[in-house]
Amino acid sequence: MEKSSSSTVAELFTTFVRERRYIKGVSSRTEGWYLQSWKAFSHAVEAHSTVAALAKGVFAPTAQSMIQRGVSPITINTYARAINAFLRWLRKGSVRRW
Repeated sequence: MEKSSSSTVAELFTTFVRERRYIKGVSSRTEGWYLQSWKAFSHAVEAHSTVAALAKGVFAPTAQSMIQRGVSPITINTYARAINAFLRWLRKGSVRRW
C-alpha cells in the first residue's frame, strides 16, 4: 500500500509497521512494541485530520488520561517514542490528509 491521501490512519500505521519489518528489519519484539503503542494511542491519533494537527494534539491529553489510569510515565514515554517514529515517517512521506 502506498502512502496516499485516501488511506486511513490505521492503514498508514499498518504500512509503517510493514516497512519497518521488511525494509528496516526490525525484530518481532519491536513490531509488537509498535502495535502495543498504537493500541494505546490509536483513538487519539485517528481523531486528527492532518499530520500537523496530529503532532500537536495527540500526546498531552492521552498521556494525562493514561496517568489517571495508573500507567507509569516511563511506559507512556515508551509508547510516545513509537508514535513519534510513525509521525516522522508520515512527514517524510509527505502525507497531508487521510
